[in-house]
Amino acid sequence: MPEAVLSFVSVILNKILSLAADEVSRVWGVKKDLEKLAEEVQMMEALILDAEGKQSTSKAVQLWLKRLQSIARDAEIVLDDFGYEVLRQKVENRKRDKVRNFFSSSNPISFRLEMANKIKNASASLEEAYRRANQIGLHPVQLPMTSADHKEDRWTDPFVEESEMVGREVEVSQVVSMLISSDYKKDLPVISIVGMGGQVERLLNEMLQSLKGKSADTTNRETLVKELQDNLKGKRYLLVLDDIWNENRQKWDGMRRRLLAIGGASGSKILVTTRSDEVASAMQTSGLHHLDILSDDHSWMLFEKLAFADGGARKTQDLVDIGRRILKKCGGVPLAIKVIGGLLYSKKDASEWLKLEKSEIWNESANNEGGVISVLMLS
Repeated sequence: MPEAVLSFVSVILNKILSLAADEVSRVWGVKKDLEKLAEEVQMMEALILDAEGKQSTSKAVQLWLKRLQSIARDAEIVLDDFGYEVLRQKVENRKRDKVRNFFSSSNPISFRLEMANKIKNASASLEEAYRRANQIGLHPVQLPMTSADHKEDRWTDPFVEESEMVGREVEVSQVVSMLISSDYKKDLPVISIVGMGGQVERLLNEMLQSLKGKSADTTNRETLVKELQDNLKGKRYLLVLDDIWNENRQKWDGMRRRLLAIGGASGSKILVTTRSDEVASAMQTSGLHHLDILSDDHSWMLFEKLAFADGGARKTQDLVDIGRRILKKCGGVPLAIKVIGGLLYSKKDASEWLKLEKSEIWNESANNEGGVISVLMLS
């Protein structure tokens, strides 16, 4: 559990630092609150490392970790709401091609005050967790490199790693525009993203797990629907279904009826990623976006950020030449490029890069779509 909690807390910290660095946090008067929250999250990271060695022998430490995970989930919801509003404003600004005032009617003061109070409440919960940690004998462990030392390496846009944004800036803006649009005639519209890249009860259970932090105690469909109704009442949600292959329209119609029965506030949407236009058609998509492969230049930018990142391979002309040849085999598919770039990051010698270039796995990749499946086997 400590590893999972530490990873989750690290994600939270990334979001806080990203939002704190945004001009909006200053305009809304929450910059100092976010910076304080970031400091408290960093203290939690240090305490989690100590908890890792004590949880097996201490029930109190186990309970503390569960409580911290719950606090982190609540904080993430607040940050996601804040980040969504920031992103929405930026997209609207681009669409209107002019600067909008963040104190406008589309951004009422009640929302800003609500965000400020929620951030302070999250901070207070972490302070309480810190006091409890001291009571049960946990002490901060010095991190090898504190998160504060890497502020310049943190994300520059809410929740999106720079490496993942290479060549996708315009497409991200287009998809976000579809997500925040209120022009759809249908309740619970489906937005499909088609590009490279279940049972109803399982889907409902996973939604509950995302909301509550744990799986439901039942597989009964009606009970699951009732629990989701209680948790989503009056709330706007975005359901993301990743890498969907089922083209059975009747099944999708049934699932959608169930989701409509669950409720949720107006503006709720479903975002689907798939490699199949038939899937998008079966789901009666309200908005459709096709992802193209990356250009050669953008492919290299993404590969370079990963393979030659700090601490990785030294950027010599030999490795650049080999890297460009390997990159051609990835076919502009971001997932394949990320896998290869991450793999070569730890390979410092040209002979290791040449070995990968000549691997028989590339011959197998020619027999599947985009070569992604075979490339994944390399990792």
